[in-house]
Amino acid sequence: MTVTADTIYERLPGVFTDTADERLAIAACIAEAQRRLDSETWGALYDDGVLYLAAHLRSLTRPANAAISGATSMSAGGVSMTFGGGGGASVGGSYRSGFLDQYEALRRLVVLGPMQP
Repeated sequence: MTVTADTIYERLPGVFTDTADERLAIAACIAEAQRRLDSETWGALYDDGVLYLAAHLRSLTRPANAAISGATSMSAGGVSMTFGGGGGASVGGSYRSGFLDQYEALRRLVVLGPMQP
């Protein structure tokens, strides 16, 4: 699967507005996320990494008055994911979105591998 603006709208419903300008901004964030991640290193988690990093980058570049809302979790096939609806907090002067938290969790899986019982 290749991550597109449609992918973000499908996987993160209601989080970003569906306008031409927003789609262009999301496409630019996807391109930047793809530039930052290596598909060979990320393997099967590459598309998810691109999706969450792009969503985080978009949340950083949105106008200050643009609210990020929408779903905060989703479940499929017995797996549940919580992604914070894009809301975030300032930590040490840096903005941390729920999307960044998801991206970092995936990055830990890539670097460390799955936790063993």
